[in-house]
Amino acid sequence: MQKKVLLVNQQGSEVGKLIRLEGYLVDEAKSVQKALKAILDGNYALVISDLSVAGLETLDNVKAFCPGIPVVLTSDEHILTHNEAVELGAHELIEKSALVDEQFRKIKTILNQPIHSVVEPKIGRKAA
Repeated sequence: MQKKVLLVNQQGSEVGKLIRLEGYLVDEAKSVQKALKAILDGNYALVISDLSVAGLETLDNVKAFCPGIPVVLTSDEHILTHNEAVELGAHELIEKSALVDEQFRKIKTILNQPIHSVVEPKIGRKAA
């Protein structure tokens, strides 16, 4: 099965183009609402979201509904440190100022990790 990646607010990114060239299926969402719908409808191996636009809200949605999906936050500002992003639940924080090859290497490492199980959305479950 081909792995799918969801790009949130990453329109025109070079990394997105490289991911496609490597043969991964890539969907794009231009808003948090569209990202949430995609997360609930799709079976993604990875979500990549722009921190400065809506990254933390996207991260919260993934953690709430599909906690097994890794989230990579991207940023061109120093909003969070890498450690702060990881403490919040992100798998990785990538500075957009980093070389595209370096960004892609980190993302490819995550995508090459084995999938242990299909991540099903947690819909309709009551909180304890």
